[in-house]
Order: sequence, then structure tokens, then C-alpha cells
Amino acid sequence: ASRYGWTDKSNKKLDDDDEEDNKNWPPLPPSVPPSGEIGVRGVTSRGKVVLAPPPDPDDLAVRKWLRTKLPTLRKSDVEAYCTRLAEDGFDSVFMLQNLEEGDLDFMKKGHRRALMKEIS
Repeated sequence: ASRYGWTDKSNKKLDDDDEEDNKNWPPLPPSVPPSGEIGVRGVTSRGKVVLAPPPDPDDLAVRKWLRTKLPTLRKSDVEAYCTRLAEDGFDSVFMLQNLEEGDLDFMKKGHRRALMKEIS
């Protein structure tokens, strides 16, 4: 297991055998510290940086759209709502134009009402 105790998004410990996660991504230059960097998932016990793929532009656009419509949402709600929207096919701003109240049954009632008021 990693001497740093870092895990990936699936909460699986990163170890020396986790080469597949890093095979398509070049290592960071020595001048770039791994901690706190966007896209860095962890470091193996041999000090190899494990990178995450770059963010999807459509995913970022959906987050921005949601934050624009409901600026007081907590980060955890934004994450949960974006995940559910993407699972239901609302994975771009173009697709969000087709939202109906019934599509938002996973949202907290107050958030759903506020969003419907914003997009109606």
C-alpha cells in the first residue's frame, strides 16, 4: 500500500502494482509538487505520481450551469446532482435545455423548486 495512504476515487489503496492507472499519462516534472494539484490522484510507494484524466468540458459546463442557476448549493450537492444528471443523459448544456421537473426527482425539494423557478 502507499506509504502516503492515498487512495483513488474508488477508495482502493494505490500501490506499486497500480501501473495501469498511470501508463497513458506522463510523470509530472520534478518542479511540480504532487499534493494539491488538479488531476493528481495519488503517489505510489515508489514515488510515482498517479494522474486522473483531464476533466470533461461538458461536465465542467454542466457544473457551471448548475452553480449559475443555484449559486448557494453546497459542493457535495453539486457533485451529486451533476452525477445524476449525467446518468440520465443531461450531460451537456444543450441537453439541459430539455429538463422537466419530473427529471429532477433526485434533488432535494427546495433545490428542485428553486431550479424550476430559474429555468421556467
